[in-house]
Amino acid sequence: MATEEKKKENQLRLMGMTMRGVALGIWDIVGETAVALGPRIGEQTLAVMEKEMGLEVAGETPEDILTEIGRLFTDEFGFCSAVKVEPGKDSITMTVENCKMATLTGKLIDDGVDPFICPYRNTGVAALKRAGKNARATVKFDPSKGSVITFEMV
Repeated sequence: MATEEKKKENQLRLMGMTMRGVALGIWDIVGETAVALGPRIGEQTLAVMEKEMGLEVAGETPEDILTEIGRLFTDEFGFCSAVKVEPGKDSITMTVENCKMATLTGKLIDDGVDPFICPYRNTGVAALKRAGKNARATVKFDPSKGSVITFEMV
């Protein structure tokens, strides 16, 4: 019988396999249109962060919003080891270290599928929209850095 730690690893692995199957199936049916699901997915996480974890987006800068979202994913969800937010001229980059979904993200990209289920991207887009900012986000995976999400302000 597996140890409790191994069971947790296997649970996460099974959820990842399930999510990959769902993402691939949706992509097969609707193609790139699947990206439109992202903000709705992000709204679910955003609601939890606001109601249960004290996230406030009103009146905050986009960098501060994304920084706080990164902190919550790290400290409250334990979903990564660190999130680094770097503002650019017309964009903000969020680098996620040791994301629990990194393997899934990399596999989806390898499959030719946009990782439209990325919680960082989706929560960030939903939070920025709530704050009155429109952003387009892309996700790349760099094995040495982790997931790199770029929010282009539009």
